[in-house]
Amino acid sequence: MGAPGKSVGSDQAPAGGISAVRNGAPAYSVEQLDLLRGLAIVLMIVNHTGVGLLDPDLQQHGPLAALMFLGSFAPVVFFFTTGFGVGVGRRMVDLSAFGSTLLKAGLLVVADQFMFWRKSIPGGVDFLGFIALSSVLVTAIGMSKRPVWLCAGLIFSVLVLRFGFGPWIRTRFDLHGVAAWFVGVTQVEPYPFSPWIVYPLLGFLLARCYLTAAGSVMSFLWPWPSATAICALVLAAVLYRAHFVFFRWGAMSIAFFVLSVGVGYICVLLAWMVASRWSFATRLLSLRGIASLAVVPIHYALIELLVASGVAPLGGFTMPAAAAGITTLSLLSAKVFANGVRRWISRVSLKAVWYPLVALVALCAGVTWMVPRRSVMFAAFVIGQLAVTALLATRVRQAAAGIGTDGLKVSAGQPRSQIG
Repeated sequence: MGAPGKSVGSDQAPAGGISAVRNGAPAYSVEQLDLLRGLAIVLMIVNHTGVGLLDPDLQQHGPLAALMFLGSFAPVVFFFTTGFGVGVGRRMVDLSAFGSTLLKAGLLVVADQFMFWRKSIPGGVDFLGFIALSSVLVTAIGMSKRPVWLCAGLIFSVLVLRFGFGPWIRTRFDLHGVAAWFVGVTQVEPYPFSPWIVYPLLGFLLARCYLTAAGSVMSFLWPWPSATAICALVLAAVLYRAHFVFFRWGAMSIAFFVLSVGVGYICVLLAWMVASRWSFATRLLSLRGIASLAVVPIHYALIELLVASGVAPLGGFTMPAAAAGITTLSLLSAKVFANGVRRWISRVSLKAVWYPLVALVALCAGVTWMVPRRSVMFAAFVIGQLAVTALLATRVRQAAAGIGTDGLKVSAGQPRSQIG
């Protein structure tokens, strides 16, 4: 790996190396980011295993409750990696790249709706839907003339809205729907716009620091990211001593947000340190591309199988053991699924991939609404999300074939549009 580039416009690749050439300019991948994504998966599975299998009393107190609380920071890390990936993936964003992002976001929104359809809810914004929104917004910011300043201004505005004016707005207005979701001070969707959008924006800012840093691989974490994280951790300790509530579901508390900044930084630092020292752990935990999406329905399916088998509630050392087993099986299964899908789409035409997969997604969506059996609805949810994941893989096939988002083949002498 090379050292980080000295400037955004330099020809020297940052630590992750050049992964492709898009629109005539080099695009970069960062192996540490794949590891960070894997760490977020581990946190997510730990939290979901606790919610689904742990004894309700143990979910409130003791070391297992603390472990579940640590797992609740998984979306923080996920959304951060979304912004970081956009920021480091390419230095210039054009309309072709934005069109590709819209296609990816649309598929993620479809996959996200299965989270609601399996519960007979018309729709909403959950984990994958928020990733889609974040990708579009951060990519649009990357197209601006001053993306760093615009990103910083949005972070400041969102924080002032949520934690400054938000409580005042809640006492004077009865917010519903999109307004309530945007302000984020009432119990609405799991991920309201404010303050969750701050995490992908922070990821974008840190990615630009990564691209412009000079020195060691980890030099981009100094000085202001480290200073911010230390201040956040100290302030979180003060808030804890003052008996503030650390709560993230729906209307996130200010104490949780402050602590999340410090925890997110620790996760980033850990990913960069592990990647530079332990290659085996890096290969085991790293997730890239569609594998990071496939692991979502796969781990839900494994937890559901354990619930259906009657092993819950768990306690003592059985819950961490179950979480470790589910994590291992989920990571391996997701990688096997991703490799199988890539081999399949490389051997057939794109039409032979799109038509059956779109039909399968439509069938699963219909089943979730027309068959009111929990087991059938859950199976349709898992299969539907995996089908959407396979559709996302076709974007890579299009890029390899030189097909732009408008469906036109790019000639050998023309730059290719961004599909990945």
